[in-house]
Amino acid sequence: VRKQREYLEWKFDLSKQRVENLHPPLGFKANVGDVSLKVDRRQGLTSKELEVLTTKSWQVAKSPFQSIFMTLFMFWMSGSSVSIWTLMITISFLFSPVSQLFNVSTVFEPYEGKIPLFLQKA
Repeated sequence: VRKQREYLEWKFDLSKQRVENLHPPLGFKANVGDVSLKVDRRQGLTSKELEVLTTKSWQVAKSPFQSIFMTLFMFWMSGSSVSIWTLMITISFLFSPVSQLFNVSTVFEPYEGKIPLFLQKA
């Protein structure tokens, strides 16, 4: 019974194996400098937080452009007949860019002062 128990237990002794021939896993960074977080002295934000804020601000900046394709798809699905539905889509299509231009400052408020927003607002 004791021999069966020894075979069933898993034991790993990594101290005896050589690690020299192993390749690092995908996504692993060997340099410690690549992994460390650098802090921005002005805002106290880490480089990862700055990257996330920049990505989110670009998503906010691109969202009006992405809504154009949805509106065009809605035009195509509504057909060529004149109805209240196509009239509402047309008014929305014309009014949406104007309202988005007036709301630029309020949309980017969470990112103001933390990251530069020159390109996102352009």
